Amino acid sequence: MNAQLPKKGQDYLKEATEQIGPCLTLSIECDGGGRNSQIHRDRLRRSVNRLKKRSQDSPANRAMFSKLQSLIDNREMWAGDYQGVCIHISEQVTRFLKLPYPPVEKARIEDEFCLRPAADAIAALSDWLALDVSLKSPRLYHYDGENVRRMDEVELPSSVHSFSEAGALDSGQNAHVRRSQGRGSPRLVSQGVNDAKNPRELNETIFMREIAHALQALPQAKELPLVVIGDKRVVSGFLNTYRHRGGEVVTVSDAQAHPSSLEVAELCRQIAWEEQQQQKSQVLETIEEMRSRDGVFSNNVREVYEAARQGRVSAAVLACDDDIWCRIGGDDLPKSAKPEDEDAFEALDRIYLETLLKDGNAIVLPESEIPGGKSVAAVFKW
Repeated sequence: MNAQLPKKGQDYLKEATEQIGPCLTLSIECDGGGRNSQIHRDRLRRSVNRLKKRSQDSPANRAMFSKLQSLIDNREMWAGDYQGVCIHISEQVTRFLKLPYPPVEKARIEDEFCLRPAADAIAALSDWLALDVSLKSPRLYHYDGENVRRMDEVELPSSVHSFSEAGALDSGQNAHVRRSQGRGSPRLVSQGVNDAKNPRELNETIFMREIAHALQALPQAKELPLVVIGDKRVVSGFLNTYRHRGGEVVTVSDAQAHPSSLEVAELCRQIAWEEQQQQKSQVLETIEEMRSRDGVFSNNVREVYEAARQGRVSAAVLACDDDIWCRIGGDDLPKSAKPEDEDAFEALDRIYLETLLKDGNAIVLPESEIPGGKSVAAVFKW
């Protein structure tokens, strides 16, 4: 498998290869994202009606159209900031992906899903931890690439003010509140805490360490990147006490206080999209660098298809705005075909799928941006 493709993206592609029966793909542009969701849903309804008219009336197709109607009617799913959606529906699965860029619009029912319209979203299906850090009611979330869940099972301190009473702890630092004799205010005694700090600063230090210890105890903290959301000063205070073992930490200091679960999901999605675009640029640079090497670079669809089947494609860039239909001939090589031909398949989608499933990199761009000006450009491993 491709090390750069997140596990959720790998699972998505595996799932796509396991479908039995008709597969429905719909992709539409969504200018303005959720702000214009009613417009997008109306456009999708019209696209569905056109697809129904040219599709066979069968129980399987009727079931898929029923699932599609449920997605159209679910207003909450259409919220957020995005530029397009891609929908994949079969008897076994229903998937709804928001896209960072307007896709080439498609509406078809075939034996396989059309995956290229969803390529950017599939590559960004990554898991994140997200901490909404504040001095009152901090919250921890898990983003799974599509949805977010608040991790209420993780105990976080409720407020910085909770450490002004006896019994407050600084886990691992032996900090506690000791009430002196008489009626005076509680006095903080700790290891590693500067007694010269004022009470509020002491409380914040302990508060942040409590959050840090809660995260460090999580198995996911060793594996997943972390998004820290909050006021710039508070975020800085937390990061002064916490070292993330899962690697990457991204901070967001311009979000509103205590964003909703949907807003947290949106923030994580935008971050994942930005990272995916950086990786996409790296793949394109690699292909450009290898372009002049004979026997390593190719713009030939049949040649690249055969190499992808054999696991020899290191990196490929495929046109989003072209379809090349083929079938396998008697010599076991791809031949030109029409979409309606028996056993016909779309070659660019197959190259995309085979490359990613066999430890290569594959990205999708307009044909005008592909090195060599063809529908595909690829670099071979050997």
